[in-house]
Amino acid sequence: MPKSYQLCFCFLILIGCSECWAAPIELVQKIDRGPLSCTEMVERRRVNNYWWELFARGKPFLPQGRDTNKVGACKISLQPTADSFVFLLGDYIWRFQMINDTAVATPIQGPPGMDSIQQFKTSVWSCNGECLLWPGHLVFVKTGEVRKLTIPPELDIMGISPDLKTAVAEGRNDLDSGILSLMLIDTTTGKASERILNRNQHMWLLDRRKGVEAVALQFKWQRQSGKDQLTYPN
Repeated sequence: MPKSYQLCFCFLILIGCSECWAAPIELVQKIDRGPLSCTEMVERRRVNNYWWELFARGKPFLPQGRDTNKVGACKISLQPTADSFVFLLGDYIWRFQMINDTAVATPIQGPPGMDSIQQFKTSVWSCNGECLLWPGHLVFVKTGEVRKLTIPPELDIMGISPDLKTAVAEGRNDLDSGILSLMLIDTTTGKASERILNRNQHMWLLDRRKGVEAVALQFKWQRQSGKDQLTYPN
């Protein structure tokens, strides 16, 4: 066999083998809410490659101006009634929702001074799955309405009261004294008060396996003197 044919034959074998050795693409998880869904995929390699894909009514959804349905990350509130996704793409975080029976993706106005990755990672679902919360900034996902809040940026926010007047943040976790605490912040004045709890009785506050939203969903609020008050944990 001429040398040129041998080289060509070897090249074809290499192409065929590369197809055999291609890393498999697997479904990691799928989140469905009504006609919308978001899937996490992984390509198994020495260093695994993860991404998310958007779908509307089972078909790939392409955000405006894009030629792919792949995005950096995707999430939705744990509330079963929540039906708007938030996803990370480029310089923005976006909301993915149905408007007048049409799937739509729109950028969300996150806090100034943060890039899109920071906005996505630090946002906390609150308002029964209707809003995203950061220190000093709240946005209603469905409408895009923004509220400015007075919350010290160094606090780790866990949730907010139904009337949006009181934010709850992590406080102390002192093993030696057995103290665990929450910080209650007035979102208008920024004034904070500490609620000290028995650490042994409130260890569930430290459980982050399902995220901080899962912890905040256990909070109980009651209307008192024209303001929602945190009645549990007390």
